[in-house]
Amino acid sequence: MNATAPASGGEDRGPRRILIVLAGILIAGCVALIATAVWLALVLAPASPRRTSLQTIVVPDQPSDSAPATPGISTGRLEGGLTDPLLRAQVWSTIESFHTNVRGCDEVRPVNIEVTQQPDSSGSWEEGWSIVACGQAKVLKITFTVPPDGGVYYDIAE
Repeated sequence: MNATAPASGGEDRGPRRILIVLAGILIAGCVALIATAVWLALVLAPASPRRTSLQTIVVPDQPSDSAPATPGISTGRLEGGLTDPLLRAQVWSTIESFHTNVRGCDEVRPVNIEVTQQPDSSGSWEEGWSIVACGQAKVLKITFTVPPDGGVYYDIAE
């Protein structure tokens, strides 16, 4: 019987192949683990605050009788309080946007602005803004805060 001898090094090929396959599986597993970690970091990480640019908002002092009423657009007068016209327009824009977009009101209009607390030693004060939103009259409490570094912050509460 003629038996053929195994090729030289044939006995070493089996364990060597197993090590190569195991190394490949280990590398693939590490790549998958890293990819999963990066994906989770992107999906679960809180969104970074986005900066928005302020724009000048023009609010007419008197409603135009010739312009038709548009849902979400105020048709009342926006007067009173201690704020300047630009800050008053920014606060009103926030109120109007909230009631139109979040509450789904078809009409939001100002009625009156009244100072409910005069400025204190830090310059902060409160105003009551009477509005009609979604057909209901309500008074919003607006607290204006003057920080030491300048500017004015406002907080709106129902």
